[in-house]
Amino acid sequence: MSETKKRAFTLELTDEDTADFIRKCYQDGTTPAEVLEGFINDLIAGSRTRGSDERMYAGQYYERCGYGFFFSGEYRTFTQWLLSEYGDYSLKEIADSLDFTKTIEEDIAYLKEHPEECEEGELEDLETELKASKEDIERYYQEYTEGTRNPDTLEEGIKGVREYLDMIERIKEGGAI
Repeated sequence: MSETKKRAFTLELTDEDTADFIRKCYQDGTTPAEVLEGFINDLIAGSRTRGSDERMYAGQYYERCGYGFFFSGEYRTFTQWLLSEYGDYSLKEIADSLDFTKTIEEDIAYLKEHPEECEEGELEDLETELKASKEDIERYYQEYTEGTRNPDTLEEGIKGVREYLDMIERIKEGGAI
């Protein structure tokens, strides 16, 4: 089981709404953090859910507010589509392929500048690996564009994937979102 850590979220509330929320919580013998933690755990069926009815009502609240309504079937961003279709694994796989691609491109450039350091067949092998790595990314992107009316460009999609993964890393390190 994962370790519970403190996380910081920035909320935009008026002074009056903030005071009313805090007052409501303290009147009921709880804290704002406990209420938000409980709701989040119920919404995602987390490790500290409060029960099946609570999970059901949290999900219904979320859906009734329409947070995901406009993305049903026609995802706006490449990142949203990947998360919905494949989860976090695909994002990490794409990031790894991008890093691998960059490394291979640097290696190829170096060997072309220093052919005396290149072993027989090494350049061809690297170019084959580069092609395969780019095809991994392109496979996901092609599937995304087939079901999306106004898809991100590949560059926008990759940027979004990187931003999402960077945000997750900041959160893991205790940063606020």
